[in-house]
Amino acid sequence: MPRADTRLEPAPKIAPATALRTVARAGGFLRPYRREIVFAGIGLVIALFCDIRYMAAGAKLTTAFARRGLIAEHGISWMLPRLIGPMNAMDLLLSARTVTAEEAAALGLVRQLPAEGFAEAVQARAAEIANLSSPRSTRIVKRQVYEALFQSLAEASAIAYREQEACRDTDDFREGVAHWVEKRAPNFTGR
Repeated sequence: MPRADTRLEPAPKIAPATALRTVARAGGFLRPYRREIVFAGIGLVIALFCDIRYMAAGAKLTTAFARRGLIAEHGISWMLPRLIGPMNAMDLLLSARTVTAEEAAALGLVRQLPAEGFAEAVQARAAEIANLSSPRSTRIVKRQVYEALFQSLAEASAIAYREQEACRDTDDFREGVAHWVEKRAPNFTGR
């Protein structure tokens, strides 16, 4: 069976708002709000499956399930302990209490950003990843992080050594060194 062409076109520079829409299509979502909000139930579950989660200072979240006579739905019982540990996950799931952005950040569940200018700050962070990191590197790092959850240290290290060696022959590695030496913005291609 012939293989599909997996070469990537050069990555265009992305404006912050476009980067955020791209991140949203990849599995997360963000809406700027002018009032206090609470993410609960399925909204929280969807957010947990995002690679990076931001929360505005003053915002709140809750698992809500136990206080509605429900169980831990939609994979939250699998994901939450992997993000914040079994004890903290049990605390949030069994109590269904409301958690502030400050506490969620302390648990390692989110990165807290100021409420004022929150959407713009998230957009800037998304644009930073999209514009300054190699698409090839981000793709492989993402795979490494998620696969490592089910690997031994020896297995994860062996894969890292293999991937590191493969990086040396890529356009993105050469560009990564060149832009750093030349003190200019990178122009990664994903190859």
